[in-house]
Amino acid sequence: MFPIEIEDRLLNSIKSSQDLSNLYSNGITIDSFRNRKDIFKFIVNYYKQYTKIPDYNILKANFPDFNQYLVKNDEINYLIDELAGLDLRFKTTKILEQSVELLKTEPKAAIDLLVNKLLSLKKTNKLAKSITDKDAVLRLEKYLKKRAVVQSGKVLGLKTGFKLFDDDNVGWQEGNLIGIIGRLGVGKSWLLLYSSCISYLDGHRILFLSPEMTVDEVEDRWDVLMAALLQKISLNHTKLSSGGKIDTKQYKDFLEVVKSREDWMTIDTHDSGPFTVDSIQSLVNEFKPDLVAIDGLPLLKDVNKGSGIWENIKNISYGLKNIAMSNKIVILVTSQANRGTTDKGPEIENISYSDAIGQAADVLVMLSEKVDESDCRWIKIPKRRGGRVLNKRVCIEFDVDNGRVGGIVNKLRKIEEPLITEKGGG
Repeated sequence: MFPIEIEDRLLNSIKSSQDLSNLYSNGITIDSFRNRKDIFKFIVNYYKQYTKIPDYNILKANFPDFNQYLVKNDEINYLIDELAGLDLRFKTTKILEQSVELLKTEPKAAIDLLVNKLLSLKKTNKLAKSITDKDAVLRLEKYLKKRAVVQSGKVLGLKTGFKLFDDDNVGWQEGNLIGIIGRLGVGKSWLLLYSSCISYLDGHRILFLSPEMTVDEVEDRWDVLMAALLQKISLNHTKLSSGGKIDTKQYKDFLEVVKSREDWMTIDTHDSGPFTVDSIQSLVNEFKPDLVAIDGLPLLKDVNKGSGIWENIKNISYGLKNIAMSNKIVILVTSQANRGTTDKGPEIENISYSDAIGQAADVLVMLSEKVDESDCRWIKIPKRRGGRVLNKRVCIEFDVDNGRVGGIVNKLRKIEEPLITEKGGG
């Protein structure tokens, strides 16, 4: 078939609002058409105005060169795939053409552009859909599965490492965007890494993106936290990162244990430039993680040129939320609190640059220093969609040098350890 015939046949297949919805849910939009954008736009606008799909005679009267075809039901999926493939080839060609001139002057930048843009084309635009009334009985099955998980003592979703979540048997849920907010130097990166380690130890795949720290810096911290969580040993971060004296046999034995898995990928932006929403989606397509941890929301790049910082953060925040939902994964991200933050810790209005992450996030974890105890931190949860919030501060252990993080510290300095299991569940 010629491309225009594929477009005509697909447009002829639209007989109802459900057919139109089917195209959208499979990633077909007006931008997918090369020859018949005007006809598809006419169909959409006609439906909006009259709540019905125009028949062929109406389309022919407005577009004399539009051809009529009898399309069989089993042909529709083929036509959708063909049009999507043609659209992909067209966009790929455009990207290659745009890179030709850049290759002449800045070859490295051209390669980065090619890699990021070509990988971004692989992302899916398909929408999750359900016939809410017809599929109602299926929801009972989903509920019974959740109930069985809770009754077995496991956590629904991904284990968080925070007792106030895990003790309720409800962890990070697929589609969640979680923001960790705090002032500069308070330890957001450590808390992000800690919660990611807990999910990893529960059997999940982790993609850790570091716009600021190098891979080596992240992995020194990973070793310290994981050694403490997995084998209850202290590697001491200060000594490990600076070449100080540690028990090398103990360290080697630990590394031999963890090398059996391939479920954690750490990426920095030392050479490749800032992460964008599209490049993050491409990495998700490649690695298939259950959780994406991003250490520094303000360090991500918004590709919409000309936008101010507030608009940039908004685009990025909602872009990340969309990735979490469309891929059914969890995304954890850190962001800054501003100088208006009091000793009681940041509130939602204290989020720097833009409160968009506060609006887009399903959960906000506010982190602040405990002035009189350097190995502790205050946390509170002012936002938790679908669960109880915690506006009263809770003190957690924060001895990051020795990898001891997350246990709740009571007034008697007794530490309740975070919940950890050896195998994945929930």
